[in-house]
Amino acid sequence: MAADAPAQDNKAPKAAAKSAPQKPPASVPAVIEVARGDTLFRIAGKVRHPGATLNQTVLALYRTNPEAFFAANIHQLISGRTLRVPP
Repeated sequence: MAADAPAQDNKAPKAAAKSAPQKPPASVPAVIEVARGDTLFRIAGKVRHPGATLNQTVLALYRTNPEAFFAANIHQLISGRTLRVPP
C-alpha cells in the first residue's frame, strides 16, 4: 500500500502545471513593408494571428491590400509597398 501513496503525490504537481497561466502570443504588427524578394506567404507567416491558418492570412492580406499587387495578381506583390495587417 505504501507504493500507492507516491503515485498520488505525483499527480498533484501535474495538475498544478496545467493550470499555470500561459504566455500571451507575440504581438502582430499593424503594418509591414514589402522588401525585395518577399513573398506573400513569407509575410503571412510572420504576421499570422493565433488560430488563423496560413492560407486564411494570405487571403486576408490580399483582400486588405489590393493596391499592393500588380494587376490584382496575388502572385505579383509590389516591393516597397506597406501592407496593412487585418485585425
